[in-house]
Amino acid sequence: MPYFIPCWEVMSRRVPQDPSIERIVVCFWLYVFGIMFMVMTDAQKYLVLRERPKGKGGLITHCMVGWSRNMNYLGEMMLYASFGILSQSAYIWYVFAYMWGVVFVLRMMMKEYSLSKKEGWTEYKKRTWFLLPKIYNCCYLSCAVYGFVAAASYYCYTHGGIEKGFKSVFMPHLLTTTDL
Repeated sequence: MPYFIPCWEVMSRRVPQDPSIERIVVCFWLYVFGIMFMVMTDAQKYLVLRERPKGKGGLITHCMVGWSRNMNYLGEMMLYASFGILSQSAYIWYVFAYMWGVVFVLRMMMKEYSLSKKEGWTEYKKRTWFLLPKIYNCCYLSCAVYGFVAAASYYCYTHGGIEKGFKSVFMPHLLTTTDL
């Protein structure tokens, strides 16, 4: 039920109803990739388990789950984050923090415990991260990419959006005094 709050915020017109094009584009892509991660991971698990002989369990360690042990949860977080960003409501993030920080983390930890009993767990755990995808199996590259994305997102957010942030870095001579 708490996930319906962003939709209610938008429909009740309690928040500004004129989101910028940049906000809509960011929300659209978060939604698309969130759905993709969530559905593809669940479909992969279903299809792999369906094709395995009865009683032949084991870890699924390739494709979507070969990058992250909880890619489906990441997809759901991205999906609902898109609604939260579009709703432009500050308190919805408290609801998300509770849902993701308590409910999701508990479920992911239960899943980790279950997976830890299977053969090959130690190698699988080294190759993947708990939530975010591990890029090319390299911690340094993954941290650098995520750090750059976080810094660029923060910079654009604090400097008036993607377009103004881009211009302030790469084309400062095009900015007028009203843009600053």
